[in-house]
Amino acid sequence: MQQKKGIDISFIIVSFRDKEFLEQAIKSFIAYTKELSFEIIVVDNDNSIDLKKYITSKFKDIQYVLMEENKGYGYALNKGAEIANGQCYCICNSDIEFSSDMIRNAYSTLLTNQKIGILAPQIKLPDGSIQISWGRKPNIINEFITKIQDYLYRKKIIAHHIQQKADTGFYPAWATGACLLIKKEVWEKMNGFDTHFFLYLEDSDFCLRAQQQNYKVLYCPELKIIHHLGQSKLKNITQATVEAKRSQLYFYRKHNGAFQLWLLSMYLRLRGVAP
Repeated sequence: MQQKKGIDISFIIVSFRDKEFLEQAIKSFIAYTKELSFEIIVVDNDNSIDLKKYITSKFKDIQYVLMEENKGYGYALNKGAEIANGQCYCICNSDIEFSSDMIRNAYSTLLTNQKIGILAPQIKLPDGSIQISWGRKPNIINEFITKIQDYLYRKKIIAHHIQQKADTGFYPAWATGACLLIKKEVWEKMNGFDTHFFLYLEDSDFCLRAQQQNYKVLYCPELKIIHHLGQSKLKNITQATVEAKRSQLYFYRKHNGAFQLWLLSMYLRLRGVAP
């Protein structure tokens, strides 16, 4: 790995009880990040010093940040960014891995286009299917449309349409924070992620705030990753569900106004899932 001076990309990985996937992710960064200088920062949200020993015994020059308390994904990313030196940050879950060497092209696209502030890769699941990792601004209508879309996709009714969409570059309202390339200047202007989100929708919020500052989010299908999809979250699915609803309510309060917030609150209460 390169020295800190002149670093192109800072990989900032948030880890939570997932050693095997983390190692896999790091190996893919090293294998596919060619002709660029980079650094890797691991933020441990599980407060487990054993992880540092495990990772540093396998890789050189990994920067390790131990969180004494798990304050959420966005908070952990912000802590990692505080020591990052890259011209852009690749923020990511530990359960992803690159599957192509197009990161140099993606980096060049991001840095040379003043209008693009965030770049999102094409994401596939381990079985080769597309993960729908983009969407419209979350609100009552759009979330209803998304639920229908997800159902039809699971039933393979619109699989061809989704594949076609995923193979085309476009500008979504948001893209998943499982893996995003973000210009350093954009990160700093946004003051990082909003730490009121513990888990979920912090990525949508960040993308929307960036667009309010006239930056675009670019979906870039040439850059490909595999996502093992929430393996660490599966170990505490109840907490993840509760935090998702809290984040949803906070997002609506912040972006969608009082009436939509009331509608969402009523819906969650009727379903018996209000946090």
